[in-house]
Amino acid sequence: MRLRVQPHPIDTPEKDPFRYDRLERKESASALTHIIESIDGPCVLALDAGWGNGKTTFVNMWSQSLRDDGFVVAHFNAWATDYCGDPFVALSTELTDSIPVEPSGVSDAKVEALKKAAGRVVRNVAVEAVRRATADLVNLNTVLDQTDTAPGGNQTQQRIAAYRDSRTSLTQFRSNLQDVARTLSKGNKDRPLVVMIDELDRCRPAYAVELLEVSKHIFDVDHIVFVLSVNRTQLQHSVKALYGSDFDAAGYLRRFFDLDYRLPDANRDLLLDQMLREIDMPSALGKSVGTVQSGDGFLLQNMVHVMFSGGQLSLRDTEQSLRRLGLVTASFGDAEKRLVIPATAAVVLRSVDADLYSRFARGEVSDLEVSRSVFSRSEMSAVKKHRGEAKSDYAKGIVLFEAALIGATYEMAQNEHKAPYSALLQEYRREVGADDLDNVPMEKRQSLAAQVVKYSMYYRGNYSGFMRSIDRIELISAGFGP
Repeated sequence: MRLRVQPHPIDTPEKDPFRYDRLERKESASALTHIIESIDGPCVLALDAGWGNGKTTFVNMWSQSLRDDGFVVAHFNAWATDYCGDPFVALSTELTDSIPVEPSGVSDAKVEALKKAAGRVVRNVAVEAVRRATADLVNLNTVLDQTDTAPGGNQTQQRIAAYRDSRTSLTQFRSNLQDVARTLSKGNKDRPLVVMIDELDRCRPAYAVELLEVSKHIFDVDHIVFVLSVNRTQLQHSVKALYGSDFDAAGYLRRFFDLDYRLPDANRDLLLDQMLREIDMPSALGKSVGTVQSGDGFLLQNMVHVMFSGGQLSLRDTEQSLRRLGLVTASFGDAEKRLVIPATAAVVLRSVDADLYSRFARGEVSDLEVSRSVFSRSEMSAVKKHRGEAKSDYAKGIVLFEAALIGATYEMAQNEHKAPYSALLQEYRREVGADDLDNVPMEKRQSLAAQVVKYSMYYRGNYSGFMRSIDRIELISAGFGP
């Protein structure tokens, strides 16, 4: 099996757009479709999820599903148009290009009229003036009262004329847009035109905020539903970057969104299993017969699950980490397959906390400090909950990870010609009350501490290679991302 550094875009076939849905979000799409079908009037819906948690894939699949159901959908990638600098130009172009003519009932003449109206807006309204023009923030009567007495009356008159032109252009554009949207809806079972705006949170703050304001102020007409795919937290940062750190970004965004929908968390265990198959981990372990204990492949997959299922990494970061692991294991020759276990532990640690990983590799923190730091985090609460249950899958993943840390500590001591000492191993030996397990009662042998002691004794003698794995990881990671 060949590995891809960058994954293929997920296919969204007609009539079956969720065929390759790894996150089980078809039900969310169905619920949202019913919502927008029932909306009468303009609406802006915020589709919220963390960065790298599958928003774009969901939007692509849902867009195709809507088209299959007969909706007209305009799909707008905000980040791809960030370079143009004028969100109105980009959005109006994408929208008008998406409007079907006959048999939808929308004539070529109506579409052309809309395009011409958009052109007048571009000529008469500067991007930075959109908010003032559309929100009517200029008190025209006050300006007129002051015209005769204020210095520079001619300049004031010019500004008034420019404002009037801007307002007229915007009014005409909205009227044309309303006419097109009404006609389109009437000829399409009263369905609204759906405008999907994706990647808004990846844009420059100024462009993101301007696009948000343009969408709400100018395109907010009946029979159009805007769906903005956002990371609300990141979008708040963009607003504050533009208006100041003390600005009420959350309150500001509430003015723009009529509805909010938070994408449900993905089934990470299912996704991780799929990713492990994609990087061919079973094959990597299968080639290491004779150097890997029976059942170690199961433990290795548990390690990946326990460390990545807590939500501390986005789905995108998780996928990137596992692709890095796939490249690392693929780089091992048959004689190096024993390095799969320490390499997996190293990649996991690097992904969870790159700084802690570097400090551990330099000998600046002990294995005990690494373990405490990793498993004391709030996102690892599920791990902590199962920590004492040695028979749970969580515990089996912890056992292998901590045994690998202990093995790495012994390896580093040997490389530096120091007496081997593992603070983590000593803590677990004190917990079970023995240096080995020969005289430990059976009930204690099943504890997590005893299992770590057992596995660390085996791995530090048979699976040294943590430092070699780090060299390979960093070689592959150059230019691959953090």
